[in-house]
Amino acid sequence: MVKFVYIAFLFMILQGGLTWLQVVNYKKTVKSLKNKGIIGIGVQKGKLKAGRIIILVSNEVGDIITGKEMHGMTIFARFKELRGIQGKDIFTLRKEIAEKDGKNIALISAVDSIENSLSKIKLSIN
Repeated sequence: MVKFVYIAFLFMILQGGLTWLQVVNYKKTVKSLKNKGIIGIGVQKGKLKAGRIIILVSNEVGDIITGKEMHGMTIFARFKELRGIQGKDIFTLRKEIAEKDGKNIALISAVDSIENSLSKIKLSIN
């Protein structure tokens, strides 16, 4: 019984360390993308399925510069380039998402975040 407790404790420490590494990777990715333009982050939590984090970067007119996606159930998931969105504007992207499936909550949330930032910028200019 004591061995079981030690093993469980060891796994908890291991999970904590690997989670910390994933947080470090997240912060590093956000920091590197922050200087490229307006950033939008969307999260889709999965209870029994894989979760997803999407980071989009756009310019001041709403054109997507780049995007990264972390998708998975484990602590070993890392950010990968999100293909097929570079050069699209966020309004066209929103329409495409709605027509396609409308269930990509992380992508919709990231687009919403950029739209909010753009509207704040436009309000501060006026």
